[in-house]
Amino acid sequence: MQIKDVLVIGLGRFGSSIVNTLLDNKQRVTVVDMEESRVARYASKTEFVKICDTRDEEALEQLGVNNFDHVVVAIGSHIESSIITTLLLKDMGVNNLTVKASNYQHRAALLKLGIPEGNIIMPEHEMGEKVALTIAIPVIADYVSLLGEKYSIIELFPRKTRFTGKTLKEAQIKEKYNVMIAAIKRDDEIILPNKETMIQENDSLIIIGEDNALNKFETVL
Repeated sequence: MQIKDVLVIGLGRFGSSIVNTLLDNKQRVTVVDMEESRVARYASKTEFVKICDTRDEEALEQLGVNNFDHVVVAIGSHIESSIITTLLLKDMGVNNLTVKASNYQHRAALLKLGIPEGNIIMPEHEMGEKVALTIAIPVIADYVSLLGEKYSIIELFPRKTRFTGKTLKEAQIKEKYNVMIAAIKRDDEIILPNKETMIQENDSLIIIGEDNALNKFETVL
């Protein structure tokens, strides 16, 4: 695994979750927050900790923001701080940005700043969407939206279907439904399928496709 240098600004629940996961995966993480108590939690986990106000351009310059492989703006409750920090980072030439949005107005502002849709995260909205879908469509185990609202990756756990016991070549899922099985989870194994891979009864299917096509495919399971 390639080690990356990542700057995470904001150590609330979302930012802390990102930092902990990155550290667990042996990445180099610099953590920044205005509150000393939040930064102090990471003093024993990473040597790269900083207390500063990222609305200050000079403070950002001292962080060396252009030297990072990726920058995460995880400021949630202070929307003004998030927008100012993001604007300064963009003005300084930082393009490898992921930014948390607290609501749709915040998201709209970030879009106007030139942050791509796929780099704007709305954790509460996305988790709510996942929960609602798993309630409404029980075969869905997980869901990730791609390219805004048009494409998605979903994990389906259909148990026994009309495709059980058939190879992907026989099922012709891609040809008939315009969706692609990207992977199959079987027990504790991840299978990257080919046309001869057979769908078994307890398989979990990782499927990618346009939302309309995915919705139609779910109805035939």
